Amino acid sequence: MAAWNIRGFNHPDKVLSCKRLIKSFRLNLVISGIIWVADKPLLQLSAIYASNNSLDRKELWNSLAHLAPKPDFPWVLIGDFNCCRYASEKLGGNPISHHALFDLNNMIFSNSLVDLHSVGFKFTWFNQRSINPIHIKLDRVLVNVGWQNKFPNSYCSIQSPSCSDHCPIILNSGISVKVYHSFLFKNYWTNFDSYWAALLEVLSLPCSGNPISHFSNCLGLLKDKVKSEDWSSSSCISRHLDVLHDNHANLLSKLQVDPYNLNLNHSFKVSTLELAKFNSMHASWIVQRAKVNWIRNGEDDLKFLFAKIRTRRGCSNSMVNLFANNPTSSRADVVISLIQYYQRLYNPSSPPSPNATQACFPSGTLLPQDEAIRMTSLVLDEEVIADRLKPVMPLIVMDNQAGFVKSRVSTDNILLASDILTYAGKGRGSNIFCAKLDIKKAFDSVSREFLLSRLSQKGFPSLFVNWIKACISGVNFSILLNGALEGFFPSSAGLRQGCPLSPYLFCLVMDAISNFLECSGFKGISVDNFSLTHLLYADDVLIFGEASIENCNKLAIVLRDFANSTGLYVNYDKSAIMLTKNQRNVQAICQSLSIFNIVNKINYLGIPLSFYKLKIEDFLPLLDSINKKMNGWKANLLSLAGRLQYIKFTIQNTIAYWIRGSILPKIVYKHFKKASSRFLFFGDSTYAKKLHMVSWDRICRPKYNGGLGIPSIAALQFSYSCSVIHIMYNTPSPLSNWLICYHKSPWKPPRASDSKIWKLICNTAMAVKHCFTFSITQQAPIHFIWDHWCNNQTISEFLGGNPDGISHDFCLNELIIGTQWVFPNHFPSNLKNVLAGINIGDNGHCLMWKNRSTYKFKNFMDEYYSDLPSCSWFKLVWPKRNILKHSVFVWMALAGGLKTADALQTRNILVPATCNLCHACNETVSHLFFECDYSYTVITSLMPGIWLRKLQNGKTLWLIWNCCNVVGCFYGGSHMFITMRRDHARTPDLDNDEAPGFGSLGWPLGQPGTSVIAANSNLFSKSSYGWKNVIGSSFFLQPFFKAVMVLILKLLMFILLEGVIGGRRRDFVGACRDKIDKTLSQLTDSSEKSAQALLKEDVILWRRTEQSVRFLVCGRERSARESNRWMARGIVRASSLGASRFQTDCLSDVYVCRLMLQVA
Repeated sequence: MAAWNIRGFNHPDKVLSCKRLIKSFRLNLVISGIIWVADKPLLQLSAIYASNNSLDRKELWNSLAHLAPKPDFPWVLIGDFNCCRYASEKLGGNPISHHALFDLNNMIFSNSLVDLHSVGFKFTWFNQRSINPIHIKLDRVLVNVGWQNKFPNSYCSIQSPSCSDHCPIILNSGISVKVYHSFLFKNYWTNFDSYWAALLEVLSLPCSGNPISHFSNCLGLLKDKVKSEDWSSSSCISRHLDVLHDNHANLLSKLQVDPYNLNLNHSFKVSTLELAKFNSMHASWIVQRAKVNWIRNGEDDLKFLFAKIRTRRGCSNSMVNLFANNPTSSRADVVISLIQYYQRLYNPSSPPSPNATQACFPSGTLLPQDEAIRMTSLVLDEEVIADRLKPVMPLIVMDNQAGFVKSRVSTDNILLASDILTYAGKGRGSNIFCAKLDIKKAFDSVSREFLLSRLSQKGFPSLFVNWIKACISGVNFSILLNGALEGFFPSSAGLRQGCPLSPYLFCLVMDAISNFLECSGFKGISVDNFSLTHLLYADDVLIFGEASIENCNKLAIVLRDFANSTGLYVNYDKSAIMLTKNQRNVQAICQSLSIFNIVNKINYLGIPLSFYKLKIEDFLPLLDSINKKMNGWKANLLSLAGRLQYIKFTIQNTIAYWIRGSILPKIVYKHFKKASSRFLFFGDSTYAKKLHMVSWDRICRPKYNGGLGIPSIAALQFSYSCSVIHIMYNTPSPLSNWLICYHKSPWKPPRASDSKIWKLICNTAMAVKHCFTFSITQQAPIHFIWDHWCNNQTISEFLGGNPDGISHDFCLNELIIGTQWVFPNHFPSNLKNVLAGINIGDNGHCLMWKNRSTYKFKNFMDEYYSDLPSCSWFKLVWPKRNILKHSVFVWMALAGGLKTADALQTRNILVPATCNLCHACNETVSHLFFECDYSYTVITSLMPGIWLRKLQNGKTLWLIWNCCNVVGCFYGGSHMFITMRRDHARTPDLDNDEAPGFGSLGWPLGQPGTSVIAANSNLFSKSSYGWKNVIGSSFFLQPFFKAVMVLILKLLMFILLEGVIGGRRRDFVGACRDKIDKTLSQLTDSSEKSAQALLKEDVILWRRTEQSVRFLVCGRERSARESNRWMARGIVRASSLGASRFQTDCLSDVYVCRLMLQVA
């Protein structure tokens, strides 16, 4: 299928272009109607031509919701949407506001649509202007889950626009090919005697040559023998099972007629044993392939995983789809083209010569001999070699390289580059250029001869070099297409990606460019004693240099010699150069470097860098990345607990990475707070107004401070600033050298021209000055004036004034030789006396964090939140081995996150104040969980009697009393009445000795935060109940916080979280109550079934329960009555058979939620 906004057939060229497109792709014209194509699956196609007006487009998006079919029916939307989804889908013109993208994204989110994988051009519309050009993606293809399931290989191709300003879109169902699976050992083969015979046959062959090679050949022979057997295929086992089932049923029918026939009985027994044997084989294969053990221990709901698999399935065939744009191409043609391409890539015609660069590299031994690498085994194990090579990498690779080297961090390069560019952009380095170089096929085109020569030059023993040569040479490749291996060809160049040894070897090759630049006399950026020419992270190269023709010619020669030696050529089309303002010889510089892509900012390791202040639009990639991670199926398929984990470990990591290299504008921070809060509580990051019961600042606190453990952006910036200060003094690196050389000290007042990042670091340093202490070492770069090295004071503070006659810009290590102080002649005598009394330590960390030389990032985070009051109930909400879902809901109850009547009324939302369950008291959190008689009735009906008796004893009441006193009754002054009289009325059958030592618990009216429940003085005396007796057993904690808090909270979840407000609220709750009352009566009747009968139905029960969970998530009403019946039986079975509390809680939670959604 094809869609093209041709702008009407008002010109002959447009007609001819359409004919050419139809003929090229063999398309059939469709006039409005339905076409039946043989037995092909049905689908729904919606052709989109959206208006230029945003209001008209919004009306169109709303109408699509009425046209949407069921989720499992294939639906595709194709055409001109006249709007893009993300700001990154537009280049040129005015930047797009994220508010303008809300309507389209909301429609996609509401209808559970995703972008179909596309090949070809990224942008589909061009304004046809040479001045101020604009490129934007207006045309697209959207599909639903049903389409992905029916057409997993489908894709769309963006073709050339020809005579129109829009590009045509070709929708293709993909290449339908037979899927070939690679050879996989099946565990059930060991049950066949013929397998063991074949194994003994191949292993009995005489060994000739290398034992490892002989063993590999034996495995190949065994593979061929096994594949020739019928039982090697699982389909053969399935077919044989069908025959056995028919034979078994036939024998059983004959036994009904002649039950005393001995031959029939013997045959039936043999058939039963044979059937059990092959059933076991088939089950073994299913367990092996489906990884049942992982599924059992993993997520209960795997829709998130399967949705991700569906999304990536189309992307995995992108290369095949790209070649398949020509309908005449066959799969064989595609395979041949791919194999020829990779053969040329891994076998270059003219290999580089390693001897051309001997003069640039010093000969001799660079590797310390005392650290010589020793191997204890003759087996060429790449992991062992990599482990031996890893410790010496910092010694043999220059500190410009931050990739794959221990203790070097990529974000340090980003921070260093950002600060240097700010320095140059302020006028201090006006004659500076910055170039980002892109290396062509870096890992795939490395010269192996150069690598081996490089290892020898570094001083590695010849035996070790030969081991590495054996690992990288003689490597053959095959191409994996849709699970099938195609081709088999050798290689003479390149390193295998995924090999544990390859990153270290590649860094050794890239280190050559550092030697080339050092030997060539290339001038980089220089400030005092600091000089820098380039930064490396694997194959990402960033060059800093003097913007002169002579200097650029030297760089061009370096790049040419580096390419001829290593086989790593620069892709000048993808490289970019950035120059300062008022640069006169711009064209000449570009001509000498062959880089003509002049930009105002460079993306280095994903972060924008510029000589000048970044604009808001420079952070649009970050906003787009956050929106993409939050929108679509991720939000639809994750629960509240899942979204919390997703924000904490995925979204926050994205933000944290950007913070290391830039200061986020306030508008970005504001957008992140709003989007994250909506995503967490509502599963929707759009701009629709929502009622937020808990602020995002309250959420972004540690758990022990009453939050959810998500660090705020301010906390991340604070912690990263502390880590930079620690690195500055304790870790020698280009970043620390630059900071010490140019900025001197973080406690020195920053200049007005300094970067915002450095100013933030200085402010953080002043705030945590009391946490950092100095220890004088031989190489300590401690500033004499600004650092507080003298008894935690600066020298001026210690002496009561600034010392006279001393330069203000020098470090203490300039006065140290070995372990002795060496003072100049003009040095004041009072300072000599002060310094003479300070001992000089050995080389080590000179800056301590709270008198400790080691630190963790968590220590800085804890210091940021140290001013907040600690929360005494966090251990009860977040116990060890807790279920995250349960803990999050309990936290919401304690933090005021539930939409109860009193909480809504404080926000001027008019709702009935009376509890809609018992109609007796006002609806509050404390009432719903502790006072409501109806909630108590539900607990007594769903929980076993033994649990109920434990809930009523003194220990649990003490927990309630303690929590209420500490928390202030769950938020400062809610009404709560817990009396012995009510407990006795609820459980008159309990003996008085089951709650010893308890009198009346009253309610003194006091100020919020004071004790809200008074206990008698003898209530918890040491003689009756001590602390260990009260909470010594987790048995009493779990029923209270998992049964009371969670079960009843789930019963009220739909009302409280979704916020049913107004007159419908009371009717809705009443309907829920009637439904639950009826179900509880059915539970009582069903409980008369014997435990033995329920045990026999255990497998069926859990299978039906799983189906009920799917009904719950999908919101289907089909088979709802059967679902309820089986889930009710599950609750009764779990209670009567003494199942674990976790299983019973899960069954009860799902059952109550199912009832709620039925009523809704």
